[in-house]
Amino acid sequence: MNGIIKLNDMNFKKLLVNIKKLFSDFWILSFSLALLLILINLIIVPMYKKISDLQKQIAIEKNELETKYIRRQTIRRTLSSLQHTKVEWPKLYNSFYPEFGREVSFIRELERIADRYNLAQNIRLEPTLASPLANDIQVIPMQLTLNGNFANVVSYMHALENQSYIIHLKSLKISRTRPDGTVQADLRYDTYWHKK
Repeated sequence: MNGIIKLNDMNFKKLLVNIKKLFSDFWILSFSLALLLILINLIIVPMYKKISDLQKQIAIEKNELETKYIRRQTIRRTLSSLQHTKVEWPKLYNSFYPEFGREVSFIRELERIADRYNLAQNIRLEPTLASPLANDIQVIPMQLTLNGNFANVVSYMHALENQSYIIHLKSLKISRTRPDGTVQADLRYDTYWHKK
């Protein structure tokens, strides 16, 4: 029996050594796990949140920069268009308002339109009755008397209204002059002239 007890004492000692070893391994494992949890909670999670916040902030700033870039491009295009308009403005301005003193070319254009529509025309442009509209714009009354086919008179008026010059129809009187359908149209216009 003594031998059995010794054997059991040895087994017990081994068991105690194994338990101590297991217990120390458990403490090492527990300590490592606790250290890992502390490391995750104190360093990794806050870093992840900071990185996530930085990504959001970068996305916001990227959108703001893109918006600013688009605005700047729009401003550049607008300024370029404005510069082009400044250069082209005199041509455009003169296309709306014939130049004072060039009444003959204006009348020739009216004659060409009347010829195109087979109309007899009497033009009375009255520069002596000019009235100022703005510093450099004069309003000059004009009377037209047209004789011809009604459809041609309407076509003439349409062509006149589609000219680049600004004119304003003030009155219109159409009357039949002959039984064959010939009409006489009396028109009064205000014409606008650029005075240099």
